[in-house]
Amino acid sequence: MKHLILLLIMMTGILVSNSVTAKKVRVDQVPMYGGMDRSAVPKLIKGDEKFIAKVTKEFGTRKLAAKAWVDQGFKFFEMKNYKKAMQRFNQAWLLDPDYADVYWGFSAVLYDKGDNCGSMKIAEKALDGRISSMIPPSQMMFFADLGMITSICAMDEKTGHDEKLILIKKADELFIRSEKRFPGPYLNAYLYDKWWQGLYWRGEYARAWEKVFLMRDNGGEADRDYLRDLKRKMREPNK
Repeated sequence: MKHLILLLIMMTGILVSNSVTAKKVRVDQVPMYGGMDRSAVPKLIKGDEKFIAKVTKEFGTRKLAAKAWVDQGFKFFEMKNYKKAMQRFNQAWLLDPDYADVYWGFSAVLYDKGDNCGSMKIAEKALDGRISSMIPPSQMMFFADLGMITSICAMDEKTGHDEKLILIKKADELFIRSEKRFPGPYLNAYLYDKWWQGLYWRGEYARAWEKVFLMRDNGGEADRDYLRDLKRKMREPNK
């Protein structure tokens, strides 16, 4: 029955609005519906209430329903169907705005679409008080991702010098935070993979190689294309 409800929502698009922003982007394609006040639109209020009541009844709680919608969002994300993914993450946010994985989803879509600083800013919302307190140790990958994205944003041509230094410091703090809390080799390999990539973008090639070695020590293997780019900048040193 749960699968039927999921299919029904996907087919009918209960929460998809025809409203557009100034840039002609549908509001369901912008994180958190672009910050619009949905309570000011009677048609949206009715649709939202119907959606929330339906899925809450089916899954038991809004939190469980939000998790199901985030899972759907990441499935669409993996298929590179960013439109559907963003719709699902917005619906999950509507169900539970304190669910950290919602912001991870928003961030992932923006990152894949090339909006590195936008990806960083939306991911940072998951660090707010009560939200960050509910991120389990098994999901410390989130902080590794954010460290890499923050490093890339720091090097954006629109980022000023002072802001760049602040972002680099913040990225390092995120990586170190992850390193202290990661519970095993698999997640450590993931961390060092993101860490060396962040350092690569920052032009810190010697440090990047140090993290590559740590990644390998934990059973990880770098993407060949990414590693080739590092080798072009600096020959692989003797360990």
